[in-house]
Amino acid sequence: MGYHPLDRLAASLLFNVTSRRYELNSSIILTSNKSFMEYEEQDENGALPSKGGDGS
Repeated sequence: MGYHPLDRLAASLLFNVTSRRYELNSSIILTSNKSFMEYEEQDENGALPSKGGDGS
């Protein structure tokens, strides 16, 4: 359960796709089978998921 950690190559590829979409002012939609309220745990870096649409 939870998220699947990415190895360095996969993380780099995901960053590159996300970065390029941002540069093109294109949308990115990520989905999950959990509701936002179900994310109670922080990851090892203390990050929590954020809702989109507010510039975060």
